[in-house]
Amino acid sequence: MGYSMQLNQKTREGRSTGTGTSVPLHHRQVASFRNSGDPVLSVDAKKKELVGPFKNGGRTWRPQGKPHRVNVHDFPSLAEGKAITLRAYEIGDEPGGGQRRCDA
Repeated sequence: MGYSMQLNQKTREGRSTGTGTSVPLHHRQVASFRNSGDPVLSVDAKKKELVGPFKNGGRTWRPQGKPHRVNVHDFPSLAEGKAITLRAYEIGDEPGGGQRRCDA
């Protein structure tokens, strides 16, 4: 019948603001900081994650037959709070915008 199992294809983008001024301003600010000898940092904020015994995609080495025990459901009311993971990078002078990770 002409049907097949297919994944979604990311091709749609949101509307443009039409101003187009933020990128040149950003480049001027970066150049200004570099010329004065100040570092230029890029901060990458990841998604919020629940804190507590919740399932995640990671794996750890554990004694055989002794896995971490986690909640069956990820209800926010069972969380001890939320954590926002951050990474900071110092933008380098290398072509292609080389970055060096800054561990805090």
